[in-house]
Parts: sequence; structure tokens; C-alpha cells
Amino acid sequence: MPQSPRDKQLWAYEQVLRITRDMAATTDLDELLGVILSRSMELLEAERATLFLYEAETDEFVSRIAHGADEIRVPAGVGIAGAAAAGGHVLNIPDAYADERFNREVDRATGFRTRNILAVPLADHSGQLVGVLEVLNKQQGAFGPGDVTLAETLGAQAGVALQRARLLEHYVKKQQMEQALAIARQIQRDQLPREDPCVEGFDLAGGSWPADETGGAADDPDYKLGRGA
Repeated sequence: MPQSPRDKQLWAYEQVLRITRDMAATTDLDELLGVILSRSMELLEAERATLFLYEAETDEFVSRIAHGADEIRVPAGVGIAGAAAAGGHVLNIPDAYADERFNREVDRATGFRTRNILAVPLADHSGQLVGVLEVLNKQQGAFGPGDVTLAETLGAQAGVALQRARLLEHYVKKQQMEQALAIARQIQRDQLPREDPCVEGFDLAGGSWPADETGGAADDPDYKLGRGA
């Protein structure tokens, strides 16, 4: 780490460029989350980081990856993450326990002691909320104005990269589901009789109309279903 202010600033922006390249190099969401967390801790000289992804369906923040913690779900409108998202700008919390928005239960559950926080809202290119990055505990002292500027720059890049990866993940899951449904439909078709049975004195006709994508059918042209042996 360079020591002079000018060299430190140059180093920091070189790191932002490197992080941006690393984020652009992957489309896997979990891998991208790992890059953002590890690089943000390195860039901002922090002890820990947590990234909360916003789920519009439930209006919650969900920690997909948190260093040293299990998954956390919180309503989107509460806490420091909620305040950062609502305000749309980085929150610098120099003393976490002096801020009434801070949820102390997380520290109690993990055994970690949060001193200070940078909460960085993440948005896509259209300004839609993607999540909030929380960087915890500056290794020396508290986060300063320079850290806030770096966090804003990193957040702008991370939000776009995350939204791209989430859209791709959704597309892949949709394709996998459609493939599974196609196989299920074929299995259903294979179970249908190839031709109607011949019953003297009757003209028989049959059809199958699925209630959804897969469909299901029970054909009983001989009226044998439910009849005892």
C-alpha cells in the first residue's frame, strides 16, 4: 500500500479499474458477488463486507454472500441498508452502536463487533435498486471522504454488473425450466394410446388438452378404470 496521499489515490483508482475488469470478466452471480465483496474490503481497507440483494417480489434485502455469517433477510425499508437505499447515496456511519438504525442482533448472532459502516446503494443503469453493499470496520480509524468517493465509484460499476448477472441467471433458469417442461410434455404424450380401441357399434373419438404446460391425462375408453378385477 503506497504511503503518500497522491500515491494512495492513484493506487485506489487503479484498483477500481482492476475491480471493474474483474466484474466484467464473469457472468456467474455467485462468483461476481465474491469479487465485489473481497475487492471492496481490499480497496476500502475493511475487515468485513456484506452484500444485500434486493428482491422486489418480497420487498426484502437478502444477503447472498456474507463474510462469516449465514444468510440474512431484512425488510427493505428498515435498518442502515434500507436508509441507504431510500436516500440513494452512500451512508458513512462512524459509530454503528450510536446509530439507532443499526441492528445489533446480527453482531450478537455472529460474535462480530461492528464499529463503523459504509452503506453503498447499488442501482442498475436505469436507476432501479439492485442492492446495498455494507463495508464494515475500517482497519485503522473510521471511513473518510475519500472512502465515500471510492465507494460511490465502485457501487456504480457493481450495480450494473449485478443486474446483468441476475438477468442472465433468470434467463438460464427459465431455459432450464422450459426444457424440463418439454420433456414432461413428451412423457405425457408417450403415455397416451396410439389409436382408439374398437368397440362394436360405437364410433370413438378422444383428445387431450393440458391444463398447463405439462398436462396430464387419464384415458378410459373401455370403461375399466375403477372396476374390480
